[in-house]
Amino acid sequence: MVEGGKENDIIETFSNKDIKYVDKINTIIDIKLVGELFLIGIGLTLISSIISMIFISRYTPLKILSNRT
Repeated sequence: MVEGGKENDIIETFSNKDIKYVDKINTIIDIKLVGELFLIGIGLTLISSIISMIFISRYTPLKILSNRT
């Protein structure tokens, strides 16, 4: 069993008295940022599509249809 002094030390160590919470976040969203995020999204979509097309192109149509059963 833990002695009373050690238990109080553990409780004080994990207490929330020293935590500083974020109350406010200052952000700026402009058209340039929205455009950049849009381009990143389009780029990731194109990359993932190209990678999937490379893997799919390795199969012949008959092999794909025969594996569906």
